[in-house]
Amino acid sequence: MMKLQSHRGLHSQALDLLRFPLAVIIVVVHTFPALSEQPSWIHFKLEDFPIFKLLVDFIQSFLRGQSVPIYYFISGYVFFLNINLTHEKYIQKLKNRIKTLLIPYFIWNLMALAITLLRILPMFGHYTDPDKTFDPTLSNCLISFWSDSKLFGRDDAFSNPINAPLWFVRDLIIVVIFTPILYKLIRKFRYWPIIFSALLWFGSIFLNLSALEDGFLTAFFFFSWGAYMSIYKKNMISEFGYFFNVSVFLYPFLGILGMIAIYCYPGATSVIKHLNIVVGLLFAYNMAVWLLKNNYCKINNFLASSSFFIYVSHILICARILKILYFIFNPMNDFSLIAVYASSVVITVLILLATFYMLKKHLPSLLNVLTGRK
Repeated sequence: MMKLQSHRGLHSQALDLLRFPLAVIIVVVHTFPALSEQPSWIHFKLEDFPIFKLLVDFIQSFLRGQSVPIYYFISGYVFFLNINLTHEKYIQKLKNRIKTLLIPYFIWNLMALAITLLRILPMFGHYTDPDKTFDPTLSNCLISFWSDSKLFGRDDAFSNPINAPLWFVRDLIIVVIFTPILYKLIRKFRYWPIIFSALLWFGSIFLNLSALEDGFLTAFFFFSWGAYMSIYKKNMISEFGYFFNVSVFLYPFLGILGMIAIYCYPGATSVIKHLNIVVGLLFAYNMAVWLLKNNYCKINNFLASSSFFIYVSHILICARILKILYFIFNPMNDFSLIAVYASSVVITVLILLATFYMLKKHLPSLLNVLTGRK
């Protein structure tokens, strides 16, 4: 019994240890964008700065797309932890998710919309991009809580909400609504629904799916995987630990392979990336357990609890901080570019940590609403 309790404690600590690094990784990915996502005010070509481009390619291959699937997995695991999903329990879970997901989703999208609408004011006119379509009608503003494509005159396939990273919360809300069906399927067919959703997720590589459709497939696969582990009370330390050596080898191998494919065989990058996302989940969890078991690090409750706040708020400031640093220092070589971008990540995280600390100390009730704390 003591050994089982020890495993449970270590398992919970491993999940907590992952929260903050995963949030920082998302800040890094959104600060070092892919070539196609470079903001309009950037006046250089990545090809002219090979070392910086190599770093961007490293981030795209090793870090991009890794955090959110793990968050889905954790969400699925926690949702079904130690419960029998009766009708009453489902209603209770929905009520809880209104506070923990829906209300923060609305508030942070509203903040992003308010900041975006500042460009209407004449005093901010010179900060806007005249080449970008901006149509702030009431209907487009309301729709932007689901997808900002109409607000910015983009194709509907681009379906992030106005606070772009919150597509994760939006899709998670939809998955939560369907949890009774998911629960019954897993109870009846065990791991087969997970295999089916995995095949759909991998199959999306070869289909012309919108970002919205692909996002939902990601959500259902990783959430249901976590749900399966929780419903059947799987010991993740031992089951994932079985793949420790494989994940430690495959994760960097697939990452490097993905970087090579960018230059040599771009058509294979999606396949490699999907494989590495799955391996990345095993790798991240196994490394967290390994670090804790060997006492190389301990849980910092403050950092772990700040992860959701960083996730929902960083997009409001990271690009603006980068823009300020870019124009102040006017980087002209690889190393100055790296310094500016890396400094932007550090400053963004520090500002958000300081804000989180001040809210926690002086306005804890407001922080609870903003982060959906119970």
